[in-house]
Amino acid sequence: MVNAIGPREAKALFVTGRSFDAAYAERIGLVHEVVADAAAMDHAMDRYIDWAMTSAPEAVADAKRLTWDVWARPIDHGLMEETAKRLARARTSEEGREGLKAFLERRKAAWRG
Repeated sequence: MVNAIGPREAKALFVTGRSFDAAYAERIGLVHEVVADAAAMDHAMDRYIDWAMTSAPEAVADAKRLTWDVWARPIDHGLMEETAKRLARARTSEEGREGLKAFLERRKAAWRG
C-alpha cells in the first residue's frame, strides 16, 4: 500500500487508523477508477482488458520492471543511461519492430504472447 499512495499518505492513515471510501481511495491513487455498480464494473473491466490486449506483452512486462527498478532512485546520469539502454532494446526487439511496422502500415500489431 505504501508504494501505491506514498509514505506521507500512508503515515496519515497508519496514525489515524481511519477508514475511507472509494472516492478517497481514488483520490490518493490507491485505485484507478471508481464505478457506480456491478454493471459499470463489468464495463470498466472490459475497457481495461481491451486496452491491455492492444499492448505488446513483453513491452508491458519491461515497463513494469523498469518502474520498480527506478521508482525510488535519484535521477542521475546512471539512471538515465540505464533507462535509455532498456528503451533502445525494447524498440529494436521483435515486438518493437512489429509495433513500428504496424504503425507505418496503419494496422493493428500482431503481438505474440
